[in-house]
Amino acid sequence: MAAAMDRLRRRARLVAPERVLCDRSNPLEGEREDHVHRQYRLDTAAIYALTDELTPLLDRPSQRGRPLPILMQVLVFLRFIATGTFYGVLRDLPWHVSRSAICQNIHRVARAVASLNHYVTFPRGEEARTTKAAFFDVAGK
Repeated sequence: MAAAMDRLRRRARLVAPERVLCDRSNPLEGEREDHVHRQYRLDTAAIYALTDELTPLLDRPSQRGRPLPILMQVLVFLRFIATGTFYGVLRDLPWHVSRSAICQNIHRVARAVASLNHYVTFPRGEEARTTKAAFFDVAGK
């Protein structure tokens, strides 16, 4: 009897868990503009424009696993930036993205946005001195 139970236990361990596929359709479809702006701090047109601009930088030649579509990568990044929250809190997104995927995604999209020099720029020359003086006035010594 014990041998039969052992065989059943071994067989149960060999069965792979059922894979759950999430609906990864366009999350912006059907959303009101004020809700999109509240969630991501950008309007829908700006999100699509940013996604189009980042597509060559974020596109992966391999479709191994279940990669996040580029629009969803941008939305996860924008939600993180808009809320200034921790990765774990972003797990409440309706797409069921793991914490490690969120972390990797945020780093990839942040590097891609930073490589586009017209979105993130640092002041230079006289503008840098003025900005430095303004921060010094606010913060003091």
